[in-house]
Amino acid sequence: MLSRLITGICAVAGTFAGAQFPAYYTQYLQHVSGRLTQVMRDLRPVLQDAQARGLSVQTYLERAAAESGSYTRKMVQSDMQAYADLQRLEAAYRALSTADPERQPIALARHLNLADAQAVMRDYTPALPLSTEGVTYGGAGLLLGLVAAWVLESPLRVWHEARRKRRLRRRILREARIGAPSHEPAETT
Repeated sequence: MLSRLITGICAVAGTFAGAQFPAYYTQYLQHVSGRLTQVMRDLRPVLQDAQARGLSVQTYLERAAAESGSYTRKMVQSDMQAYADLQRLEAAYRALSTADPERQPIALARHLNLADAQAVMRDYTPALPLSTEGVTYGGAGLLLGLVAAWVLESPLRVWHEARRKRRLRRRILREARIGAPSHEPAETT
């Protein structure tokens, strides 16, 4: 009974999660694109100044950090962090936008940023899996859900089998102590 319940819950959850993957992937890609645009806009003066001086952005920021005072050093450090974000977001956007449908889960796993994933989940709107891609990922989710159910049930099966053997052993020992029940009729006087 419990095993059927676990299997059903895992199968439904896996199917639902798998079917939602294409919609989540699209929303995550849009979020990365928006963040990339924002970081590029924030760093535009730094990028332009570095280009005008004929320096790489990294070299420009390192020189600015070395030459800055305590007040401007915080601004430069902020720009350095923004530049690191820009590089990460550019790589993520490139990989996510060019990934084939069968490679999308791998691309997302490689470039997943927890803060971005949480932001997407806050605004996530589930979608109906009407595309072939949604149905395919739904089927894959069903299979993964069944594997998860099997993994969850395996320890329960082992525990249940061990418990059954312990009970059987106790019953056999109890019967041996009491003596085997006799099948002969009792004598009446």
